Amino acid sequence: MFIVCIMVFALVFVSVYIFATDYAQNNAIENNKSSLDKVAELSDIIFKQMEYVATGLAVDPTVNMLMGNYERPYLTKNRLDSLEAEMKSFLLTYKSAYEYVDSIYIYSSSNRKIFNGTVIESIDEFADDEWIKKIESSGGADFTYFPRKLNGIYPYYITFIKRINNYSFIVVNINVMEIRDVLNNSVAKDAHFTITDDTGMVFYSSGMEEFAQITQLPETGMIKDGKDKFFFCSQKDSEYFDWNYTLTEPDYEYNSNLNFLRTIFFITLFFLILLSVIAAGALAMLSGKPLKELINIFDEKGYAEESNSDETAYLAQRIIRIIDDNKYLKEELDKRLAMYNQLQLISLQEQINPHFLNNALNSIIYILRIKDNKKDAVSSLVSLSRLVGYSYVHDEILVSLKEELDFLHDYISFQKIRYGEFQVMYDIDKETLEIRIPRLSLQTLVENALFHAIGENPEKGILKISAKKDEDKIAIEIIDNGKGMDCDKIEEIMNNVVDEKMSKKYVGIKNVFKRFNLIFGENVECILESRKDEYTAVRMVIKNFKK
Repeated sequence: MFIVCIMVFALVFVSVYIFATDYAQNNAIENNKSSLDKVAELSDIIFKQMEYVATGLAVDPTVNMLMGNYERPYLTKNRLDSLEAEMKSFLLTYKSAYEYVDSIYIYSSSNRKIFNGTVIESIDEFADDEWIKKIESSGGADFTYFPRKLNGIYPYYITFIKRINNYSFIVVNINVMEIRDVLNNSVAKDAHFTITDDTGMVFYSSGMEEFAQITQLPETGMIKDGKDKFFFCSQKDSEYFDWNYTLTEPDYEYNSNLNFLRTIFFITLFFLILLSVIAAGALAMLSGKPLKELINIFDEKGYAEESNSDETAYLAQRIIRIIDDNKYLKEELDKRLAMYNQLQLISLQEQINPHFLNNALNSIIYILRIKDNKKDAVSSLVSLSRLVGYSYVHDEILVSLKEELDFLHDYISFQKIRYGEFQVMYDIDKETLEIRIPRLSLQTLVENALFHAIGENPEKGILKISAKKDEDKIAIEIIDNGKGMDCDKIEEIMNNVVDEKMSKKYVGIKNVFKRFNLIFGENVECILESRKDEYTAVRMVIKNFKK
């Protein structure tokens, strides 16, 4: 009882440990998702602001006047100088408002002039001109964005380009180092935050070396590195841009909690094992008396032998003796059960023999009285003599399928004298001919089909007999195209088949199914299938068949 209590306590403790571990893990995953939501929202705000800045400049009258003068100069020099000074002050205001904005350009492709926030100069003399290739390959996009390098350093900028018209553009450049400071302050220490575009290219990374690499996004949830350290990863699509945010961070609190739980678990487990050992020793010391009492019981039951100083060995000998006696009793029981089954089979076979002979004689009487054909009656008697030899002289309970089919061929020829010509189809696999089945079983099913289906309209009657092998299964089937039956009738017949009471209804099919079940046991499935006004099929599926 004490050991049982310890085992129950151990089971409860393990369950609590698993629950606590799962709770800590789920809590860490939710915290990681919450952190990603915050930094993703901040990123969307920053990048959306850049779109607003570029869009605001694109519709500004001063910018449009300046761009229009680039296309068709019409302003005086003084007015142009005034506009440029106004734009310089305007752009400095934007840069002051957004600390991560490095520069803003206003570019006209018609005359390849650029205002860099200070002076107007030719794009051919402008050092930072890498973004022009993006404009040329953008296919007329209204707004585009991409990371790029400056003076061989990559990344340096994340550039946003807004089209003013067919020849004018606003270019806003974000300083990556400045935005890293803003974004990294919003996540935990050692967290790794990346932005990838729809091709998988790293658009932004808190690790500079990963920029512009094509990466496969990690799985979300808890992941483990090569040093058995746990990390938590979450992903989220941007609400405004065609890119994905990923945040991976170590959860030191989770690892600390997990280590604490493991320590408590192993300490408790150690004490449980220690208590179990102590309890086992105590029980061993107290087990002598029950052993002696058990030995006395064996002696009283007649299992006494020479005394043995070793009580455990003595007890083992008594148990082995009882097991041997039980084994003998089981063998005797199996023999008697086999004899009983054999007697049942003989009884069922004897039941079908007179049934067969009675129906055969009725067929001959039908030919004489109804058809008044003495020649057919004589032929029937000759055929019957051969059939009787198989059904009565043949004393084996089981016959091969080939023998049963040979008999069936003669039987069908005999019945055609009474019913007239009807179509018989055989579909027999050669591999099935060796299987041994109850004698007269197929004859009984064919007789039912003739009497209940074919006999009403022989000219259109079709009888199909098949035996098919599929791997270790053999399916033997008798099908007719008679009037069939409904579900209620099938249920009535099958209920009668399983009824142990001897019934005068449905004798033929009940006899066949019972004999198949007695011979093959759980390895056979007997099926009755029918559809009203279409067909009736009787099928025996024998499993685990071996030659």
